[in-house]
Amino acid sequence: MLNHILAVTGIDREARAAAQCEKVLSLAGGGNSIRLEDSLRRIMQGNTISGLVSFGLAGALDPDLKVGDWVVGTHLTGSFEADCNSEWQASLEKAFPNLKKGIFYSDGSLVSDIGQKKQIQEKEKAIAVDMESHIVARIAEEYHCPFIILRVISDQADHMLPPAFSVAMQPDGSIAIPALLKSLLCRPSQLPAFVTTARAATKALKELGRVAFIFGGSLGFPDFS
Repeated sequence: MLNHILAVTGIDREARAAAQCEKVLSLAGGGNSIRLEDSLRRIMQGNTISGLVSFGLAGALDPDLKVGDWVVGTHLTGSFEADCNSEWQASLEKAFPNLKKGIFYSDGSLVSDIGQKKQIQEKEKAIAVDMESHIVARIAEEYHCPFIILRVISDQADHMLPPAFSVAMQPDGSIAIPALLKSLLCRPSQLPAFVTTARAATKALKELGRVAFIFGGSLGFPDFS
């Protein structure tokens, strides 16, 4: 019987998007892996969780992926290896036939450089990258819980993220505005890239906000009974 799906994200705007789904609890990690792992364990111990989903924005490694594309993971590589639940994946694909699928990479670091993206794509055969999936997958394995990755592309493989984005997240998942402004003031040459990146992220977040309409109140979670 379905109780709740737990969606784990990086920033609070991603978490709010997931929380539109009536059967979904959400948790923003804020780029702090230790805090995220501790919070995840507390939620798993205090609630009946039917499935764990790594949810939110992702960076493209595959040059064919565009900003706004929905991507579902088939396998996770990086600092933790895991297969994504095939039945859940199939349910998501049925709900949204345009869903792209492939291997995700996650090790907790921000992959911002074009050359680094290409290197990971060639070595790991991954199509997208995020900063939380390795933690979500590890907790899912620990608690014997179905695991999936569902994300929207916010930066393409040929786009380099400006330095300001490396200081963008606060531990509670909110945006660190003072740190962003300081980075831009210290390195004003990054402003054009920052504007381009911000516009792409806004487009991706708008698409992420359609999650309940596309995948339903339980994020496509299948009936395992």
